Amino acid sequence: MPRAVVHAQIVTNFMMDGAAVEHDVTVISFSAQNEFQAASPIAGAISDEGAAGCFIAGPENQLAAKALGWLAENSDQSYSPLVLCGPSGTGKSHLSRDVAGARQGCVHTNATEFARELAAAIDGGTVAEFQSRHRTAEMLVFEDLSQLSAKRAASIEFQHTLDALEAREASVLITSRVPPAEIAALPAGLVSRLNGGLVVTLSPPALAARRAILRRLAISRGIQFDADALDLMAEKLNLTAPQLRGAIMELAAGFDAEDRNTSLVVDLDRAKRFLADRRPASRPELTEVSSAVAKYYGLKPAVLSGPSRRRQAVLARNVAMYLGRLLAGASLAALGRHFGGRDHTTALHGCRSIERRLPRDAELRAAVGRLERTLSAA
Repeated sequence: MPRAVVHAQIVTNFMMDGAAVEHDVTVISFSAQNEFQAASPIAGAISDEGAAGCFIAGPENQLAAKALGWLAENSDQSYSPLVLCGPSGTGKSHLSRDVAGARQGCVHTNATEFARELAAAIDGGTVAEFQSRHRTAEMLVFEDLSQLSAKRAASIEFQHTLDALEAREASVLITSRVPPAEIAALPAGLVSRLNGGLVVTLSPPALAARRAILRRLAISRGIQFDADALDLMAEKLNLTAPQLRGAIMELAAGFDAEDRNTSLVVDLDRAKRFLADRRPASRPELTEVSSAVAKYYGLKPAVLSGPSRRRQAVLARNVAMYLGRLLAGASLAALGRHFGGRDHTTALHGCRSIERRLPRDAELRAAVGRLERTLSAA
């Protein structure tokens, strides 16, 4: 039976354009074939959907890379269920599609679809068929776990499905915006069941991964980077992989027809001009984020960086951290420093508190949406 084949390659101190650049990245490639052609993190085709059949993981995502390798190869070290958590743009859906497509006998679904199909099966008297399809799968890929919140019947059925798959030693991959323990109204038994596997957080790509992603995306569009230009772009474009793809598309569009008759080379000067042209319209600074959020909530920006634990101040601070990570691409450490010298765990808690509330708090969704539009238009 064809199975997922994983190739992981670590590249360090790679000579690029005559300069030594450290690439502590792992490239995971999925294939339904029993043989695999090695993929390099700095060469090869890449589709508009991202790396074709591959996921580029820097040091920040090495545990996820190892866990996916164990899962796909049915290693003795395999953890199931494997729960991948992370905000939008970190690659959860991309990975889910690739893993599901590389495995025969895989059932690929999401929480909303699972709940809807279960309800239809109950109404139509076809519960046995529904259970058989999910419980006898060679592998289950289940997306958007948080959408099971408050769907008790579906949550209980999902827990029984996991038990049945474990008994058959089948693999399970689950994605979620937040860890299972942080999903409201998820049954305690299901949370415990999920925590019995491996819960891994996917982070946005850090510098080494961004460099590798930009390099591959550029090659796919016939663009070559000077080493210094690539370093600058990777440092300044603190974006998710889909956003990096958009940046490369913008960069490619900037070459005129005459340029396209020759090699498309991005040197340091061109990279600087590109970054200067796009920054104000695409990535607000943290100071802009905190000022906009403070104004919206009728506070002074200094309150967001201060020690106040008043409810309004805490909410505004958490919203600012969430938007700072989403729109400004700030790291957790940078958020902590900006908002009063707090540590990264405090920043993470603030971001996650907003992520947890958004699905069920219409007033908060409206506020965040309005602030996003304001900051994106600035």
